[in-house]
Amino acid sequence: IVIMTSDHGEGMNEHGIWFHGVDYHQEMVKVPLFIYIPDNIKQKIPTDLLANLQKNTEKVVSVMDVLPTVLDLHQVLSRQDLKPKDTTFSGRSLLRPWDYRVVFSSHCFPQYRCYSREIAFIDDDYFVLYRPSEGFFKIYSTFGDLNQTNPLDWHTLLKEPGTHEKLK
Repeated sequence: IVIMTSDHGEGMNEHGIWFHGVDYHQEMVKVPLFIYIPDNIKQKIPTDLLANLQKNTEKVVSVMDVLPTVLDLHQVLSRQDLKPKDTTFSGRSLLRPWDYRVVFSSHCFPQYRCYSREIAFIDDDYFVLYRPSEGFFKIYSTFGDLNQTNPLDWHTLLKEPGTHEKLK
């Protein structure tokens, strides 16, 4: 099994920012996550779990999901649970189903350093950028505006049924 990912993206002046750690637009936080499972190993994984993996890779996921997924794959293939008792992870196994999820991203580590106080909240519908120091935020369509050039009007969104609860 081969898994390839990264810890962060890079700004190439898409939003006036070069490099990383300065803001939280897509180019900074969206990274590749490739999971290759050879056919001889896939045959040993139940089809419902493989279907969940496929479905979840079409959703917003996090690099925090890699460890729970690897441990889950190990348990499914070997029948041996490596997860220490009473251990919880912030991430989720991509082999398991879920209906709704919000991924959170920040570069601010209390008592260490803050590269940026910007925070991103991302689900399959909305990519919310929040800047507490400036008192404003932007909302983009997660998959409908990948370049994040057309912020949505959050006042209008709050009037749509069900959206207010999601953005609360």
